[in-house]
This record gives sequence, structure tokens and C-alpha cells, in this order.
Amino acid sequence: MKITHIASINFEWELKTNSSLPLSKSFLMHPMFLQFQFLPLLYAQENDSAVVTHFPPKEFDRPIQLHLFSKTSFQKAQLETWGWSKRSKKWADEREITYTPPSASVIREVTSKAFSFIKTPSLMGATIFHCIKEVKKWIRKGLYPKIIKSCFGLAGQERFILKYEKEYPDMEQKIQKAFAEGDPVIGEPWVERCLDFSTQWEITKNQDILFLGTTIMENHPSGTYKRTIAGHAEELFGPRNPFFEEHLEKAQAPPSLIAEKGFYGFLGLDAMIYKHPLKKELRLHPIVEINPRKTMGWLALKLLKKKGHNLIALSYIQTKEEGLLPKKLMMSKDCIILFHKQLKLERITQWKHSKLEAKSH
Repeated sequence: MKITHIASINFEWELKTNSSLPLSKSFLMHPMFLQFQFLPLLYAQENDSAVVTHFPPKEFDRPIQLHLFSKTSFQKAQLETWGWSKRSKKWADEREITYTPPSASVIREVTSKAFSFIKTPSLMGATIFHCIKEVKKWIRKGLYPKIIKSCFGLAGQERFILKYEKEYPDMEQKIQKAFAEGDPVIGEPWVERCLDFSTQWEITKNQDILFLGTTIMENHPSGTYKRTIAGHAEELFGPRNPFFEEHLEKAQAPPSLIAEKGFYGFLGLDAMIYKHPLKKELRLHPIVEINPRKTMGWLALKLLKKKGHNLIALSYIQTKEEGLLPKKLMMSKDCIILFHKQLKLERITQWKHSKLEAKSH
């Protein structure tokens, strides 16, 4: 059975909004959704295909066959998505394409940041809020900066940094909106992050748990994604390898718990090494977030294996240069979207462990 791919990086937006938009229309909600829909061209097998809203420019390399969402007939196809998606399920069923996600309630539960907060160790001073009164009480005490984040957000979005108490009123409306949608919000202390990393896993339908590898994550100060370094753990962590080993030990429980709930598919576990605010010694926060989907770390590991390198850097940066994804997309004869950021792949020969010096985040 041939595999057909949809890079549904918009699945968290779908969960957050409970959108009823047709699948193809949901990609129009953000330029990143439109650009990243071409990710399967980087990792799909030669005989696979992918479904997109619009074909890329003719000069853009197409290593696999592309179909438009409007196509109605697929021969014995099986759908694979970036993240499990209810709209993808509806689209596949209408075309008799095999697509068997876990239950929608399980997907939403394990995707929510509240799940990882409740089920894994949290930072000292972190808390979860269910009403605005609890938030206001937390705002009035303790040290600043503070971080407030919603339960659903893509790549650092829906994450608010409060440098001072006086900044809170500007954000209260967004926090109230999260409560109105029925979701809690999470408050965390600001810590000096020394290293962000993740491990990638796969949970099979038989509840087998497979470890796929580890990557270093570099983020912008706002928390949004900057780049991923992929390679062997010994090269990535160097003298900090004991922190990675500790993470691996504590990372066994979340996938098992998630599998018991009936979830299967790909899973990324984010972790960080940080400086203790009082003792100033390095500590491990073993599980920062759980991402039940393919991730940029997963993609970096796929490209690492495909290229046969020891170390690679995968970055998403603002540039006019060519990269791994289309620079533009013709929506109609009168409308062309230009993408100002690009996914770039770079082979690196050495990862400098000196980068483990503490940095504010």
C-alpha cells in the first residue's frame, strides 16, 4: 500500500480552535502552514506521494509525486500526517484512504501542555491556573521575569514573558481567552537555560516504544525555534552527557503512560539543562514538554541518516537564499505568496560544548 503524506503542522491550531474549516482551507491560516506543507519532500520514500494546497514553482525539485487536496481518487493509499488531525481523518474517509488515528479525546489530552505539566516533574515555583483570580495572585508575588503559556501553541507561540508586574494587564485578555476556551494556563519562573535538547520516540500500535535519537535545540530569546543540531549523543553533550543519561532514564515513563491511554505515533520529549536560581549549579529539567507528533528534531534525525553525516544543523532563518522549501507559492494568477524565512541544512564538523554556558531564556 502506497503512503500519502500530509504535513499537518497546523494540527495544534486545529485542536485549539476546534476548526470546522475544510483541510485545504486550514493551511491558509498561516504562511508557515503553506510553506511547511512541503516537508514530506524531504523525508518521504521514493514511491510515496504528498498532498498540498498548490503545486510549488516548476523549478523547485519534486522527488515524490504531488497531489492537490481537490483530488478525489487514490488507489489503495495509506495516509501519514505530521500530527494526528481530525480534519485529515474526514478528508481521508471521503476518499477511502486508510488513516487510523487514536481517539480525538486522547490526542487532545496528550497534546495539551497541561498533560506534561501534571504527569511529569515541574520546575520549582511552576503552577497551573484554572481561573484569572489564581493568575493575579501569582503575579503579585515572587521574582520576575515570569512566563505564562497556554496549553496549545506552535513553536513558542502563545507563550508570554512578563519582565515586570506592570506588563500583566496587556496580556490579561489573552489569558482570559484561554480560560473561556476551557483550557488552563501554566505559569513558570524564568531560569537561565544552558542547553535545550530533545529525544525522539515512536509508539507503535502494539505499544512498543522505540527510541529514535536525540538533538540539541537552539531557540530565539522569545522561545521560538531557531535551529536543531543532530548527531551522536557523545558529540552533542560531551562532558554534559550524564544529564542526557539522566533524561533517558526519566523519559521512559511518559511514553509508557501515553501508550496506555491509547496513543500511538511519533513523540518528542523536550528537556533542558539550567542554572539553579539560588545555588547557581547546573540542574536537569527532564521533561519540559511532550510533543505527540513529528518534530523538527525528528526531521533532523531523518536528514542526518539520509545524508550520512556525523553532525548537521537544521535551521529556519530569514534569508533571500534558496533552501529546502519553496521561496514562493502561486495561489492564483493574481496572488503570489513570498516566504521570507527558509529551512536550511548545514553539515557541521564539530559541536562546541562551550555553548553550554548559561544564557537567559
